[in-house]
Amino acid sequence: MAQDRIGNGGDVVFCAGQTPEYEVLDLYEARVLRGLLPDLPAATVSENFQLMADRWKVVDSSPATWAQDRYALMPADSLYQEFDLVDVKDSGYVPLKPGCEIRQAAIQNRRIFPQDPIFVFDDRIWQKLDDTNRVVLLFHEAIYEMFLFSGATNSIGARYLNSLIFSNALSKATAKTYFAVWNTSESLPYFRWKEFIFQSEGLKFFANGGIETGDLASNANIRLINQTLSIHGKVGFFEDGAPKVFKLMTNQTLKFISAIGEFLFSGEITMHSPIQVAKGLSPQTSVVINNCSLLLESRPIEFYPSGTPYFFSVAASNDMVLCTPRGNFELQPGAVTLWEDGNASYLNTLQPTLQPCGPLTLEVLGNLQFDEAGNFLRGSLRTEQVLSKPDGTPITVPANKTFDVNEQCQVLNIW
Repeated sequence: MAQDRIGNGGDVVFCAGQTPEYEVLDLYEARVLRGLLPDLPAATVSENFQLMADRWKVVDSSPATWAQDRYALMPADSLYQEFDLVDVKDSGYVPLKPGCEIRQAAIQNRRIFPQDPIFVFDDRIWQKLDDTNRVVLLFHEAIYEMFLFSGATNSIGARYLNSLIFSNALSKATAKTYFAVWNTSESLPYFRWKEFIFQSEGLKFFANGGIETGDLASNANIRLINQTLSIHGKVGFFEDGAPKVFKLMTNQTLKFISAIGEFLFSGEITMHSPIQVAKGLSPQTSVVINNCSLLLESRPIEFYPSGTPYFFSVAASNDMVLCTPRGNFELQPGAVTLWEDGNASYLNTLQPTLQPCGPLTLEVLGNLQFDEAGNFLRGSLRTEQVLSKPDGTPITVPANKTFDVNEQCQVLNIW
């Protein structure tokens, strides 16, 4: 054959006097080196080709569909005759058992003229192959054609991918394994895994082989809290593969019903679990916290894993009372943080409250902070206060002073 060969279409291992005498290299290599055996039913070549394409679609639908369509066109693009095909050295090193040798069963050609075949088979070898070897060889052709288009210089990745599919090991393969398969064909700019197409550069994997973080090369759809959402940009995952951090497209919102109300989140969202939001940006919305209604600003809202709100911002409204198990606070607009039991951690009050500071009691108006047990930690004074020390000595506390119980409320050393 004097045409322009572009790649090794397919090898077989010939072992004289052994059973099988002819075995496609993909099958031989998988069996001898990796213990992977074909898992294909007793069916026609066409039926098993379809089965293998369906298996591939589960993790990567686009090339699997292409391979399926390619199979339909193969008869018109193939030539089966008795040829002494010249071996194209792109298989890499393959250890052979004594008495075995590699023979060329097929090659792929670059089509120069309309009548030129793309796939050229040595019909003498083809006739000696059973249907399992035939379907594996044809699937190899389809896979390897894609690898060649992607810049592959050897068939190592194509053979291994073929073995994962015909053995059905692909159903248990991790994203990291599948990524390694494609990376044998030089450094590919994109990586497809299930419903996602990632930029190859910067992909990070968990120890279990799942994707940890990556940048999407195109928009993707995910299913979350009974909703289909379009996302883009950087995405992070939990170890079980569920989305953890993602960005919604500008026209998308995630409806989330929490213990305090309904939210429509947009932009970047962080999840505690597949059903519990950790952080998201919500438009101005009314919520009910401990039976008190509050209007929240259009700012990020954070939640505990239990669903209790952790951080939110209160908008100006007629009714700005925060109800907590330890008491109610009339609020100023601004940030509020709660403990997981619903009690106040940080807030700005509209009316002054009396809070202990060592042996003293101070009238505090803003920036109140409490520990998880409800103990007062720090706050700000909005007016000057004159107090008495335990010995009766007067002490003036300046306005706008922020004080810390642990650091500044020591008797006789205050301010």
